[in-house]
Amino acid sequence: MTAAEYRTGIVSCHRAMYVVAMKILNNSDEAADSVQSCMLRIWERRESIDLPEDPDSWCRTVARREALNRLRKRLDEPECDSASPGESEQADALLRGNDARRHLLSLLRQLPEKQHRAAYLNFFRGLSQEETAEAMGESDANVRQLLCRARKNLRTLYDREL
Repeated sequence: MTAAEYRTGIVSCHRAMYVVAMKILNNSDEAADSVQSCMLRIWERRESIDLPEDPDSWCRTVARREALNRLRKRLDEPECDSASPGESEQADALLRGNDARRHLLSLLRQLPEKQHRAAYLNFFRGLSQEETAEAMGESDANVRQLLCRARKNLRTLYDREL
């Protein structure tokens, strides 16, 4: 296989990269942006990249790392949700939901990093336990334990506030 054919194989991994990014980010626009960033980075470094044996799994790994980096950045940024002024009942419900969400996020930030990440992906991004394990690069059993400990620690933190 020539280098040109190999690089063409990497470009054909686009769909697999999108699927991985979508599972982690749970947002089609952000997943597409993530894949585009990956493809751009691959293209810019095409001459210096050591070509891996399996371009498909390599591309999925690149996509997973990029999506997780974006997710980490999203965790660090404050969220701004608002409703239009004419929708007062919906706005009130949204604000109550946002208050609860912010409170839970503030409690989550007090957890050890792996528990925080596992709980965030599972609770807020809606990833299953298996998807969370894949996104974190951990075993299913380890993620199950992290989630169990996160719930226990969240209960303890919440009880301390009362």
